[in-house]
Amino acid sequence: MCSSDLEAWRGLPAAAIADPDVVNLTAIDVRANGKPLLIGSLVARTAAARDVLFLLLEPNATGFATALAQKDRQTKDTLMGGMELSVVGSGDAIYVERLVDHADLDGDGVSEIVTKTNGFEGDKYAIYKAVGTSWKKVYEFSNYRCGF
Repeated sequence: MCSSDLEAWRGLPAAAIADPDVVNLTAIDVRANGKPLLIGSLVARTAAARDVLFLLLEPNATGFATALAQKDRQTKDTLMGGMELSVVGSGDAIYVERLVDHADLDGDGVSEIVTKTNGFEGDKYAIYKAVGTSWKKVYEFSNYRCGF
């Protein structure tokens, strides 16, 4: 994977793209065909923001192609309760969507991807399903608990 080829990286400084924090990078053979899907959670850090990337990369003839790329930007102004940017992606990977597991939930022979995003006052879970060579979010659930 060449990070400069991903549309999700557009607009980020070169230094942040060149050396992102890799929270998770996992290869899973979701189609049981010997060709793994790459699932990645990365954080590009700058002084003003944390750009959190969640990626699903499908294998192709020349390597991998982006099947899903989601970017979430966190700044000091978007964080709750005066939290520091340093909490994004550190420890329990707060505000970073990451792989939990995979399973063929609908019986079509292709595993769905289950993710979790830890938050300050709750967590979010999502399920992604393959649609051709792209992936779509088909389910999302959040729980909430007051942190104050």
